[in-house]
Amino acid sequence: KEDVTPLPIKQVICAFIVQMADAIQITILFPFVAFMVDDFGIDPKYNGFYVGILAASFSLAQFLSSFIWGRISDFIGCKKAIIYGLFGSSIASLLFGFNHSSYLQALLARLLAGILNGNIGIIKSFLGQITDHTNRSKGFSILNLAWGCGSIIGPFLGGILAKPKYIQNSSFLDYFPYVLPAIVSALFQLISFTICLIIMIEPNKKQFKILKKDDNNIDDNNDLSKNRIKLKNIDIDIDNN
Repeated sequence: KEDVTPLPIKQVICAFIVQMADAIQITILFPFVAFMVDDFGIDPKYNGFYVGILAASFSLAQFLSSFIWGRISDFIGCKKAIIYGLFGSSIASLLFGFNHSSYLQALLARLLAGILNGNIGIIKSFLGQITDHTNRSKGFSILNLAWGCGSIIGPFLGGILAKPKYIQNSSFLDYFPYVLPAIVSALFQLISFTICLIIMIEPNKKQFKILKKDDNNIDDNNDLSKNRIKLKNIDIDIDNN
């Protein structure tokens, strides 16, 4: 039985928090986005249309910029691309929250957050480079767990922090009723930024190439084994005849 390579725990933790922070940023506005659009003075007949555009804008921008971020990460490395994305999207989150009455500002802030954050693809590349064929499936299952946690935490925080009734007589929150979810989302991004800056290690490209070569050798050996089995079957058929 082949030995399973232990996962690099610190690096997997980095991948986990980056993926979770992404999920939180995407989902945190879902509980209040309809009320936010209504407060912007949008005609109620078109409320659903504008809510849909605002909710989807982050993912759309992230999708359109993912290829560019992939190329950037090839040049500057996964670590730098990830921390730049976390910092940029945290600033865009604050621009989204510090918004009193402008739908356009909210939309541009969400688009900016998606454009500045290509981590949804880069983190998979990072994880692929720090794992091998014996532990890769286990490593990638961590991303699903992180996304699930973020998809739970995001809407929960968005629901309890938007227009909080438990904070009375706050002119600041009256003027920016949706700023608290944005601040919390930005904090998650900045905490992830700090952790990755300190403990994330850029994958060794040379080591990665050797790892890939070993994987190919295993595939070649498997092919040779299959060919030997076929030859044995042919020999058996000849003997029987």
